[in-house]
Amino acid sequence: MVQFKRNAVDFMRIAFFSPSADRKNGWGEVTYELCMAYRERFASEFQVQLYLPREEQSRPYVAELPFRDSVSFSLPPFAWSFRNPLKLWQYLEGQIMSPKPDLVHALDFPYAVAALLCARYAHCPYLVTLCGTFYKPLHKIPDQFIFQKVYKAAAHVSAISAFTLNGPKQLFGLPDGKTSVIHAGVNYERFAQPADTSFVRAKYGKDTRIILGIGALKARKGFDIVIRAMKQVCIAVPNTVYVIVGQGSDEASLRSMVQELGLEKQVFFETNVTDALLPAYVHAADVYCHTPRMVDGAFEGFGIVYLQAGSAGKPVVGARSGGVPDAVVDGETGFLVPENDVDATAAALIKILQDSALAKHLGEAGRHYAQKHDWQEIAKQYMGMYESIASQTSMIARDK
Repeated sequence: MVQFKRNAVDFMRIAFFSPSADRKNGWGEVTYELCMAYRERFASEFQVQLYLPREEQSRPYVAELPFRDSVSFSLPPFAWSFRNPLKLWQYLEGQIMSPKPDLVHALDFPYAVAALLCARYAHCPYLVTLCGTFYKPLHKIPDQFIFQKVYKAAAHVSAISAFTLNGPKQLFGLPDGKTSVIHAGVNYERFAQPADTSFVRAKYGKDTRIILGIGALKARKGFDIVIRAMKQVCIAVPNTVYVIVGQGSDEASLRSMVQELGLEKQVFFETNVTDALLPAYVHAADVYCHTPRMVDGAFEGFGIVYLQAGSAGKPVVGARSGGVPDAVVDGETGFLVPENDVDATAAALIKILQDSALAKHLGEAGRHYAQKHDWQEIAKQYMGMYESIASQTSMIARDK
């Protein structure tokens, strides 16, 4: 059993392990926003040192990080699996942290393995947060054996949605007392404040109804389902377009689908929207929609973009898939439809577009829900967990 010993200074030192701090991916979004919230609100109580993989140091986004002075690039390269012993060997180095922390917090695999080794070296507890993506490594040898040991030895295992937590919780028999759900959050102020949408409206038309989708163009995002649904939507609600913001490997196939369905004037791809312009697209939309699905073990861990739309007062439509039900309150902030259901997706979109009072009601509820998920509030929950783990570990050490 590790023994917790608080450092001599007034604050708690947290070592935060993550694959990325790039806001263009899910792990990076969580990491960036949590570190910003820690820095802005809890700097006097907690000192957070972010540890990233060594190769991240050359990424363009790093130069723009407001907390660049609190980042160390000492983690090994990201590994999707440890079936290659050489990859596992890189994670066995426990002396990557300076100064030694009071607690290690790791996002997901594979850095949960590094957290275990580093926490033992520092004689402190560690926490693992599961962000979703997929559980392939948890079902294959030797990964399953490794992560069973890692999760069971953790002081606590949290996840950004109930679905994300349920898989490893059941697989490894993790007790309720050491698991919890802390949702992903949203930069509420960034998306709630008014944005200049004139350039978006100039492009698509002042009176055009805009359905917006944002995310990587890949199968599990379900953009193809919404594209197919547009055949029905455009009949019921003429002058409606679907604007998809993002890039990815499925772009060519999605564009081909649009051509095959004759929707070139109803579906548009925006592949070069900067992060600064994203709020304008959200505010220009009438409804937000992408309908995720499970694909080969990959799933939507939560769906931060639904909260971004909610922050702007926009109703949403998503799929009842993965962690999406934690981001969209069905019938309250928007509608959830079954995976791969074109007809249900079209019906939900038509219902919102044809009923302005309903759209406003859903949007206002979404705004309230998003506000409760501001990253400042989410960070507060994590800080409470840090204190709780520290307190429990100290009690164990005293009892010994």
